[in-house]
This record gives sequence, structure tokens and C-alpha cells, in this order.
Amino acid sequence: MNIFISGIGGSGAYYLAKYYSLSGNKVSGSDLEKNKRIEDLITYGIDIYIGKPNDNFINNKENNEGIDLYLYSSALKDDHPERVFINKKNINQYEIGELTDLIIKDYLKNRLSENEKNALIESNLAPLLKIEWNNKKYIAITGTDGKTTTVNMIYHILKKLDKRVAVISTIGCLIDDKFIETGLHTTTPSSQDLYNLLSKEEMKDIEYIILEVTSHALAMGRVAGAKFDVAGITNITTEHLDYHKNVEAYFQAKTRIITEHLKDNGIVILNKEDKSFNKLKKIALDNNIKFETIDKNFAKKILLLKDIDTEYNRLNASIAYKIVSTLTKERIDFDILSDFKGISGRMEYIQKEPFTIIVDFAHTENALKVLLKNLKNRLKDNSKLRVVFGCAGMRDKTKREKMGNVAISFADSIYICPEDPRLESLHDINREILKGIGIEVTEEDIKKEYIEFINFKNKNIFLFQEFSPQARYNAIRKAISDANKGDIIVICGKGHEKSLCFGTKEFEWSDQNAVRDILKNSNISLL
Repeated sequence: MNIFISGIGGSGAYYLAKYYSLSGNKVSGSDLEKNKRIEDLITYGIDIYIGKPNDNFINNKENNEGIDLYLYSSALKDDHPERVFINKKNINQYEIGELTDLIIKDYLKNRLSENEKNALIESNLAPLLKIEWNNKKYIAITGTDGKTTTVNMIYHILKKLDKRVAVISTIGCLIDDKFIETGLHTTTPSSQDLYNLLSKEEMKDIEYIILEVTSHALAMGRVAGAKFDVAGITNITTEHLDYHKNVEAYFQAKTRIITEHLKDNGIVILNKEDKSFNKLKKIALDNNIKFETIDKNFAKKILLLKDIDTEYNRLNASIAYKIVSTLTKERIDFDILSDFKGISGRMEYIQKEPFTIIVDFAHTENALKVLLKNLKNRLKDNSKLRVVFGCAGMRDKTKREKMGNVAISFADSIYICPEDPRLESLHDINREILKGIGIEVTEEDIKKEYIEFINFKNKNIFLFQEFSPQARYNAIRKAISDANKGDIIVICGKGHEKSLCFGTKEFEWSDQNAVRDILKNSNISLL
């Protein structure tokens, strides 16, 4: 079989290329520039064309004739020249993550030839198959919102029960209080990175390992072979439709934690307050999966610190509590989380007086809604709620208008600024946010670096559009300079993250550091 891979130097494409080459297929591909993975693939005899969408490939029949299978990364949009070229031909094609998942499924169901089985192992396409999952207790948390908070609450409870615990989440890897910076920009690492973390010497004596698992990881085979003792689903709203394409596909990806990744006696914890509950319950029943539930009444019993005591955090805490009590069979007091201070970038208070400043990771419609609704209820007298946010480029476009609508529904002042625009037009991103707010702008106006909409529906909207981190800094500075005693400023979207992406370049960035720098220069005392 003759296989061509666009973006062959990406991590997922790299392992697939090795798998097919070791299986005896002819493999070639293209990428923008060389890296170590490409140099390694060349040693396998794989032809790789380097440069922008490659004329050598598209225009040279010797290169492009006879292709049986075409593979591409989800990062490559429909209008990518190589994808357009392939779409004009009757060539079988797959997205890299989707195909990886299918191959591993075939392996698990014994549908691969001996040669293909050997190639899968030798290529390291599915390293988690080598983990002995019964040697420790494994916990998984998935959902649209609240995953990172929940896994860290579980960690906190288990540590207070004197258990030896590790957690792998968005923030990094924590092994019995020893923090390991993963340097990864994804919630769930690749299966290879995850295998390396799980195989560390420090993990040897760990009893419980908690994993934060995304829909991408479930759909793309990143946790293929993983088996959990207990899993929790915080909620399922909408996110990542840029990859999953529709809500049903997103939902099905999440439910694979129930249908494919529980041990024989595994249990799933479901949230009765979430709209997805009845569908999830049916899936559990249909697959003879044991399940436990939490609800508002259960959540009322949980004691949390005032700063993080919100309805959604109580539900997150309830899942954490239920998971640990179910797994350990120990009696746990409901105040066990009363000293849990939260985590970086989740309802993180930077200042409380004379006005409050909070950094939060909220970057979905639902997360922004529950956050702003909660903070709105905390306002006193005539104080104002001010929100700084934006939407990421080259990600789910369907949420932008919805997030704009949420912002105008709850906030008194809105400061729209960049949040990783990547290669997408910042103007286009902001136009969609403004549409949700109810503002239509002209082509001339939308391209300005700064726009004010004063007293729009009795609220103020400020748009910062310089294509650099300075725009986000300016938005935060404006919100702080506008604030009066008792106001609440919440800065959303970046949370714990340490960089901002413009084009293909990552700039060092921290919302927390930006706030502290602005406060320092404005002589406002910190918390």
C-alpha cells in the first residue's frame, strides 16, 4: 500500500508513519520544516517533502500517482492545498487521530496480522498496552468543565487519608507532592508521554494515580489500553466542535470512558444535575456498568473555603468525595476539603481589596456562564462585574457568539482581547464574539486596534485587537484602571497557562504576572 501523510513530522503522524513502514508499506509525506522526528523517519527510507504546501508533491505525478491512503492532521484545514488536491481524487483518507484509534481497536480485537501486530508494538504506537493496570488503583476524570479542579480535589482527599498518590492533569504531574512540569500544552498527554510519566521511578510505590482525560484523548487513542477502577464525568456541554464536528460525536467520545476504559468491576460516577445524566445512565445500564450518582442535595453536605464555594465546585467536590469513598471504602468526613485552597488559574484570587481580581480558566460557554452568574451574585451595592476574555483561534468557532451572549448577559463591562489567535484573524474571532453581544461592526471599524462601545445596553465594551500579547496586557490594565471599590474583575481563558500563541510563535505570558505588574505600577496593594 502507498501512503502519503501531510504534516508527517507531528507526533501522531510520526508513530503512524513508523507503523505503516514497519508493516511493509511505502510511506511518504510532507511538512513545513524538518525536526528530529522527520530525521528519524528518513532513516526508515521514508520520502519527505519539506516546505509550504508542496508543489513537488502536487504537481509531480511521479510523486502523487498511485496513492492508496492519505492521512492528515486535524490541524490542517479543509482548504489546505494538499487536502484540496486529494479531495479531487478518489483516494481513501483519514484524520491521523481517528485512524490511530481504529488501528488500536483492531489490535485489541485481534484483527491485525502478525506483521501488523509486531509493527504496532515496535513503532510504539500504543505504549499504554504495556502498562500493568491492575498493579495500582487508577482514577479518570472527564467532562467539559471542572476536570482539573476535580482531579486535584481527589488528590487532596487521598493525601489526607495518608495514601501515596499521583495526578496527571492540565497543570502538570504531581507525584506524592513532588511537582513535575510536563511542558505539555494539552490536558491529556500523548500516549507516549503518558507512558513515560506512568513509568517513572517515582511512580513505583504510588498506590493511586488520577488522570484528567479529554474528549480528544478518548477519540484519538491517546489512552488506548488504559483501564480505570473508577471514572467520573463532571458534565457534558459543548466544546471542541472544531475537531468532533457535532455535539453527538463529542458526546460519544466522552462516553468511551464508560464503554471502553473501565476494569471489569469498574464504577462510573455521574452528575444528576447535568443534562447528559439520563443518556449516560442508559449507556451504563446498557453496558452493565456499575454507577454511583451525586446531586445538589449531596453537594450541600460538602464544606469548602468561602473563596471557592460555588455550586459547580460543590458538584466537583461531590464527585471527588464519592470517588474516593467508593474506591477506598473508608468513612470520610464532609469537611475533608475545607482546607482545599483551589489551584492555579481556577477561581484564583490575586487581590480582594479595594476591588477583587480573579484569574479563571473559563473558556467555554457553560464555564463562563456559571462563573459570571456566581460572581454577579457576590456583588454588593452598586459594584460592577468586569470580565476580560477572548476566544482561541483555530478552535471551536461555535462557542464564540455564545460566549459573547453570556458576557453581555452578566457582566457590566466587557474587555475583549486575544486568547491564542494562532493563525486565525483576530478580527474574525472578535466579530463573532461581538455578534453574540449584539454589535455589528463595519469592515473599517473591526480592523482598528482599539474600539469602545460605551453605554451599549447600559454596559461598556472595549475591544483590544493588536496582534500581540500587549493587547491582552492593555485589556487587563484598562479593567483595573476602570475598577472602583467593591468591583469584581475576572480574567478568563488562560488560567494556569504560561504562553500566548500569535501565528506560530509562543510568547511567554501569565495573566497572574500581568495583573501583579499592573498593580505594582499603580500602587494598589495586593492580597
